[in-house]
Amino acid sequence: MAQIQFRTSRIATPLEHATAEQFYSVFNKPPYRIREICSQIGINIQSATEKSATIQFQTSDGAIKTVEGTVERSADDPSRTVRFLTSEANTVPDSVHELKLEVTDDSNPSAKWMVSNMHCSTPYDYLQLLVSVSKAVDNYFRQN
Repeated sequence: MAQIQFRTSRIATPLEHATAEQFYSVFNKPPYRIREICSQIGINIQSATEKSATIQFQTSDGAIKTVEGTVERSADDPSRTVRFLTSEANTVPDSVHELKLEVTDDSNPSAKWMVSNMHCSTPYDYLQLLVSVSKAVDNYFRQN
């Protein structure tokens, strides 16, 4: 029997404009602000509710990827951690990904993302998406 192999990648984006609390609030509240912010950078979030969303974005090779996700929120708000479980549309059931966001509030505030998946490849497209979204959310607070 084949063994399932999990891959985990991490990426951190410094916060230049948003406070840790402001940044975290975008991901821990109903998705209205994140939908508005993402639409400004070409990421389409459809049918977003507090529990699920369908997200379409373009990968670095030009392909359009559709991700359907279920959101599980951490009850431990002081740690500013949110966990997302996602699955890619039109793929085998093994395409489940876990994305975890931790927003730190130390001398260098940052958004730290962890992506785990059951694929053999590194989740490069997700990491690029998360960097783009993190920068867009941070810039949103510079403007507002």
